[in-house]
Amino acid sequence: MVPAAAACGADGTDPQRLDHDGLARGAAQPALPYFQTVVPAYQSSKAALNAVTIALSKLLADTLITVDSVCPGFVRTDITPANRAQAPLSAAEAGHFVADMALVDNDKATGRFVDRDGSVAW
Repeated sequence: MVPAAAACGADGTDPQRLDHDGLARGAAQPALPYFQTVVPAYQSSKAALNAVTIALSKLLADTLITVDSVCPGFVRTDITPANRAQAPLSAAEAGHFVADMALVDNDKATGRFVDRDGSVAW
C-alpha cells in the first residue's frame, strides 16, 4: 500500500480519484481537501462497494455479465439535507445516467468505476 500511496497523483491524474487498489488517494494526504472529512460509515461503504465490484467482475469474467460501479454525481436527496441545494442533479437526472450506463455496450469492459467523465482509475 505504501508504494501505491506514494505514487498518488504522480501520473498527473486527479488525486481525489481512486488508485488501482481501490484506495481513496486523498484520504491519506493532509494537503488535499478531503483529508479532514471523516465519515466512517459512508467511507467504509464506498470501500466495500469497490471491493464487491472487483470481486463480482472477476467471478463473472467468463460470462456475458459485466459489473461496474456507477457514480451519477452529487444528487439532491435527503441524505445530504444540509447542502442539498448545492447538488446540481435531480434524482431523475441521476437515474437516467445510471440507466444509460446499465444499457451501454462496453465490449466486455468490467470491474470499472464510472462517473460522468468516463472510467475512473482504481
